[in-house]
Amino acid sequence: MRRAIFLLWVVMISLANGAILLGGECPSPVYAKEVVSCTFYATSTKEKTTLDLVFHSGKGIFNVLNTEGSVSVSPFRTEAIEVNIWALSTGKDGIIMDIPSENKGYIVGVEAITPPVTIFVDTPTLNPGETGTISVRLRGKGENIRVWLEVPPTFSTSGEEYISSLEGEALFQFKVTPSPYAFGIYEGSVFVEFEDEKGVHLLMERFKMQTTIPLWIWGAIVVIILLIIFYLYRRSKKGGASETQ
Repeated sequence: MRRAIFLLWVVMISLANGAILLGGECPSPVYAKEVVSCTFYATSTKEKTTLDLVFHSGKGIFNVLNTEGSVSVSPFRTEAIEVNIWALSTGKDGIIMDIPSENKGYIVGVEAITPPVTIFVDTPTLNPGETGTISVRLRGKGENIRVWLEVPPTFSTSGEEYISSLEGEALFQFKVTPSPYAFGIYEGSVFVEFEDEKGVHLLMERFKMQTTIPLWIWGAIVVIILLIIFYLYRRSKKGGASETQ
């Protein structure tokens, strides 16, 4: 009773002085590697205010996918802000919304537990323009499994794969082709959607892809360097002969 009276007193003081009231909620527990949405709330008890928001996790167990945002809050109205988070591992963490201009923040507790489906990714090293295979192996149990890749714009890949049930292991293979001008290391993501007794879940795992410079390009570079050296050598010889004359 005393706690309720105290909270009511805090709210009344806030309404009198004008303040920003915050709240939030996240689904919990979620699975490790799962992508979910948290919802934060902001209510203004003063004039219309635009708030710049910063989102982060307390321990780094979760990765906040959209770390910044802004919201315009009208007097005595509540605005909702959606934030996507990705569980990197198991454990308990807090998702934090900070408002630097108000020197205020709000934290929502969330926990990640061991998933019933585990993702393993094997990627090839490719030459630009060469087609290879990315192998995605799933281990565990689930229903209505959908698997697809998200790759950089300089790559093309095959479409979505589906199986009705997973019991043990399953292998999915995707064709991927870098553009003729894609050199270096690139990051992609594999998404796995499945159902269990708790509902529908979306897991994500990131992977790296590497393209190498073909031997013929290295050969061309060596030839060009040799031609430059030869040209500079001939030029220096001519310059020396002119000075002796």
